[in-house]
Amino acid sequence: MSDNRNAIIEKTISNQLQKSNQQVKNNIPIPIPTPGSVTIIKSIPPEGYYIVAPGSFVFANDIHWKPSQIFSTAIYILSDDVDLDLSGFNLIAEGDYKSTAIGIKIGDGITCCKNVSIENGAIKNLGYCGLSAVKTYLLNLTKITVDGLSYQNFDILPSGIFVEQAKSFIIDSCVVTNTTVTAMLFAGILIMKSNKGLVYKCIVDQVINNDGVAAGYVYNGSSGIQSLGCQASNFWTHYGGDPFSTIGHTCIGFMPTESEDLTFTQCNAQGMTGCCDDCHGMSLFSVNNVEVIGFYADQIWDGNGPQKTGAKATGLEVYGDNITIEYSSVKNIFAVVPQDLQATGFSACGTSIKFDNCSAENVQVLDSSLKPNTQHGYGTGFGWAPDPRSQFVKPAVSANYNSCTSTNCQVGFDTWNHQNSVWTSPTTNNCPITILVQDSGAQRIYSMNFCSELPGSTPSSPEQNFPIINCAKDNKY
Repeated sequence: MSDNRNAIIEKTISNQLQKSNQQVKNNIPIPIPTPGSVTIIKSIPPEGYYIVAPGSFVFANDIHWKPSQIFSTAIYILSDDVDLDLSGFNLIAEGDYKSTAIGIKIGDGITCCKNVSIENGAIKNLGYCGLSAVKTYLLNLTKITVDGLSYQNFDILPSGIFVEQAKSFIIDSCVVTNTTVTAMLFAGILIMKSNKGLVYKCIVDQVINNDGVAAGYVYNGSSGIQSLGCQASNFWTHYGGDPFSTIGHTCIGFMPTESEDLTFTQCNAQGMTGCCDDCHGMSLFSVNNVEVIGFYADQIWDGNGPQKTGAKATGLEVYGDNITIEYSSVKNIFAVVPQDLQATGFSACGTSIKFDNCSAENVQVLDSSLKPNTQHGYGTGFGWAPDPRSQFVKPAVSANYNSCTSTNCQVGFDTWNHQNSVWTSPTTNNCPITILVQDSGAQRIYSMNFCSELPGSTPSSPEQNFPIINCAKDNKY
């Protein structure tokens, strides 16, 4: 993504929160429930249903809601100690304004809502957000499905579940599915500036972005989050030529950025198809102190759009420090005429990155006819994480590859831009080049165009080249 990615995301989210907060009314026409009582919800008026006092709220049936204006919210929670049980029913948005509506919103971003639980039901046919929670403590979201988001504009960042400034939260067995958007970035589950959370057995499936980034799980500026048993599957990005899609067309299952103290256990990404930018099962980008155990990726394709070129494809890429990847496997990683000259099972850029008992299988660079062709680069089991932009051209320092295996890759292990790194007991099976070692000072020429985020370019600007010099030294293999 572009250099100012985080600033763009934060500014855009701030704008969308301001728009939705305009719907809060000074005089809310909802009676305050008696403490300990259960309030039955059978319908929601066009202006929304406001919960402003503690209590239990229960759906009695499917609710068809028709918002009366743009950026409306169906259920707005502005209280501590609220339990909302959808009881297995659906909240279904209808009408002309559904494409800009939020299903359920917790908090106004000013005061903290504590001990809020929402569970057991589906939010359907919304535009840009199924469920939004801002500034919460002890938030619990359980078995919520967000189905059919369809926002088609670049002014905000649609997401299935959006959480910002949360402390001690749980997102358990939630699903985001059947999403088709045209937006700068779509995230199935988007977590911003939050800490001490658990994302457990969630699924983000069937995501199409017609001109922007498609991502399953995005954690930005957060810490202390555990992700366990989560799945991202069946994503596609397309290039529509809109000059305002400024943060790229990446297609990524898991994308933590600017975050620390994270764990991912038994998560997987399958069926990622990128058009013309990066495509990854998982991208750990500008992170510190992250552990990944038992990650699995399969069928990661980049450059498989009409342009028949992209940046790169990776099962799991690392740009960070103090990272451990254990007992993880990726297979069927393909890059069509990659501008970064590689497809990679696992890639590393940063310091103290350890790969332990990991395996990469069938990693290939393809030509425009989708046939293996090393004239366009190498399909590498394990290698460096490349990026043409100068601020990201850094070595992998003190990387450690222990008992890792490459099978049916064009290169088993690539030592390019590694320093003081160690390959212990590497294994290759049917890899024409087992360990690629090139002289320090050797050159690779990467390229970049507008579709893959060339800074300052326009859709009609030519592709530009970026020479990268190998700085490998003091490695042991």
